Amino acid sequence: MKTAIDYRNNPVYSPRMATDTLFEIPFTAESTAVPFETVRFLENKQLLRTDLWELFVRQFAIRPDAVDSGWRGEYWGKMMRAACFCARLTGNKVLYATLEKTVLDVLATADADGRISSYIREDEFKGWDMWSRKYILLGCEYFWDICENEQVKDTIVKGLCGHLDYIIDHIGEGEGKRSILDTSAWWGCINSCSILEPVMRLYNITKKPEYLAFADYIVSTGGSNLGNMVELALKNEILPYQYPVIKAYETMSFFEGLLEYYRVTGKEDYKTAVVNFVDRVLDSDYTIIGNCGCTHELFDNSNVKQTEPNPQVAQETCVAVTLSKILYQVYCVTGDPKYADAMERTYYNCILGSVNFEGNVRLRLEEAVGRDEDYSRSVEFCKKIGGFAFDSYAPLYKSRRNRAIGGYKDMENGTAYGCCACIGAAGAALLPLTAVMAAKDGIVLNQYMDGTFRILPDGKNEVTVTMKTRYPYEGRVLVEIENPAKLNTVLKLRIPAWSDANIAVDGQKVFAKAGTFCEVKLNKASVALLLDFDTTVHTVVLNKKVAVEQGCIVLAADNRCADPDTVLSAGVSSVQEAKTEFASRTCVDVTFDNGAKVRLVDYASAGSNWDSEDTYMTAWFDSDIR
Repeated sequence: MKTAIDYRNNPVYSPRMATDTLFEIPFTAESTAVPFETVRFLENKQLLRTDLWELFVRQFAIRPDAVDSGWRGEYWGKMMRAACFCARLTGNKVLYATLEKTVLDVLATADADGRISSYIREDEFKGWDMWSRKYILLGCEYFWDICENEQVKDTIVKGLCGHLDYIIDHIGEGEGKRSILDTSAWWGCINSCSILEPVMRLYNITKKPEYLAFADYIVSTGGSNLGNMVELALKNEILPYQYPVIKAYETMSFFEGLLEYYRVTGKEDYKTAVVNFVDRVLDSDYTIIGNCGCTHELFDNSNVKQTEPNPQVAQETCVAVTLSKILYQVYCVTGDPKYADAMERTYYNCILGSVNFEGNVRLRLEEAVGRDEDYSRSVEFCKKIGGFAFDSYAPLYKSRRNRAIGGYKDMENGTAYGCCACIGAAGAALLPLTAVMAAKDGIVLNQYMDGTFRILPDGKNEVTVTMKTRYPYEGRVLVEIENPAKLNTVLKLRIPAWSDANIAVDGQKVFAKAGTFCEVKLNKASVALLLDFDTTVHTVVLNKKVAVEQGCIVLAADNRCADPDTVLSAGVSSVQEAKTEFASRTCVDVTFDNGAKVRLVDYASAGSNWDSEDTYMTAWFDSDIR
């Protein structure tokens, strides 16, 4: 199966050859690094479960969402896109067969006129109907990318064209049609307008002019009936939390679609709008663990608010994954390594911390007190499936994991699921998929992780890249490259913004500044490099609170080995390696200038015992700063 996509020969991605500076590169990998092991864990825990796929497909047959203006129709497409990312990374043939079956199953739910929806016809194009239809398109399109069977690919395109044609027949300008800005009561319809991304992907496959015309129409609306989001981003005068729509996930999803629109049309204003938007998100709504939104799932100036006590849920997993995806897209377009730096921080802290490695089964809904029998039965279902694969929210200051289930919906026969549980695996797979990339003038080592990567940069000459490292938990990376001479090209090493690098290239010393690329000429039969990054433990001070970092890793207190209420100073006097009785990737004893001593673990490992009533953790600490 196609474990990686050659952009030159895939119509969905070929427009990027004219607009982007960085590209995914076809590779196969052998790796036991944390990102690869995490994806394998998720395949077995979630993505190979045929009962889940069947449950999600049934929503398009029984159509329950109109009853409560629901979003059960998003679950299938969200998890399908995530599963396709994972299948590309691992080449798991059993997973591929599972995905092919469920794609054909979901297409078989279409009415004679092509309509696929979790809403009954009498109540369609309301609530989250357009949003869920978007995920039918996306899920099938991402499987189309890896599909090896031409007949199945044709079936997918035919089904998606019928699905989108039905939407276009009913939504848009003209007599008897409904405005897309009148298809939801939520968030100014930006959720509906985010269908722009899969519309552009299907246009790239089919080149049907009516699909591009529909995309033109969506963009002309500005994405929301509360204000023109495109113009606001282009003017760049206010921050995202000051926009008329501040729902982080849906807004970022719309701008992802706008970038795909730019790639086809070549109109620079749209690229500028997306880059402006993402830069302003990083300026105002990007927390220390790499996520947005300390008020539920909303942009709220989180760069400042993140240290505050918060009784509400915050830092949603759906937001972290969608942020990672748009950071990746802007990175490809601009080539600016700051976006890869942000992806790295988001992955190793927020996304990795959301994975339910311990098999916690408690179904916790803070608003569930007094719920009826359906909820009680759903609790039993959660136990049956070994718990959801992902937590939905990420604590920052003196709180716990598993505060609530994002996007939770009860379903038939005592089943239930949530949106974050469906999307999480996409964030887990995206980072390792971008470990080795291509630029127009060379190869890019983008994310450092232990393993062997076999790539075909020019489509014919295989180059082997082997990395030996525990990065980012340690700062040393040994890189060996075999057979690059025929390419006579350049190797670009991403130097993260958190550290300068001392590099030995075949024994010759090179210094590289943080936040840049270091270029090495590949004109030998083999090249050996040794990179050293500074992973010294240090503090970050904000609003008289203190956080502790080691490279891109946030260190946190877990009450199983430390007191999260410990008061810290801004200065560190000593650090020693330590161990915990629970699993962690980094553990250190840190002594501070005020005499406080606390045992800290990597944020992703802290609070992992969700089922315990006693779990308690923090990333931000009170301080003695006056």
